[in-house]
Amino acid sequence: MTGLPITENKKIRMKKDRALATLRCVVHFVPLSTALALLVLHGPSHYIGGELSGATGQHSQKLAALLFAAKLHELFLLAPLGALLITHIRKELVFGNGVPFGTVFSGERFRDLAFLWSPELWGTVYHEWEKKRKKWFIVSHLVVCTILGVLVGLLTGVLIRPRLED
Repeated sequence: MTGLPITENKKIRMKKDRALATLRCVVHFVPLSTALALLVLHGPSHYIGGELSGATGQHSQKLAALLFAAKLHELFLLAPLGALLITHIRKELVFGNGVPFGTVFSGERFRDLAFLWSPELWGTVYHEWEKKRKKWFIVSHLVVCTILGVLVGLLTGVLIRPRLED
């Protein structure tokens, strides 16, 4: 309309920013370091006595606090698993040939054991992929993250609860 040439900048699909990538990795360090600390503390099987340290007679409140800490740690362990899945799915959407529609939302549903027989996972399995290697890589990621998502809460609860026997 004005007769001036319109110049458009080249569009970048994903930015390669080292600081942003490092910041995104922080979500992995906190729960993994906590899990490592739990394993180190639980390994030698120290005897702590018949009751937890602190005020006497409040055994159930102390165990409830440990249960809350275990649930919080479970949520912190599920965050990196979800971030891994969502990042991989996003990478396949942007740089690859795409993924089936059900796979797009599987990064949110992997925490439930019922995901293993859901239409989303089986749609991913039965979808015709151009590269079979990519298909089985995504499917194995989904299955392993689902199994870890189910077991991580149980294992954290077992590790965080001390043995109080005589």
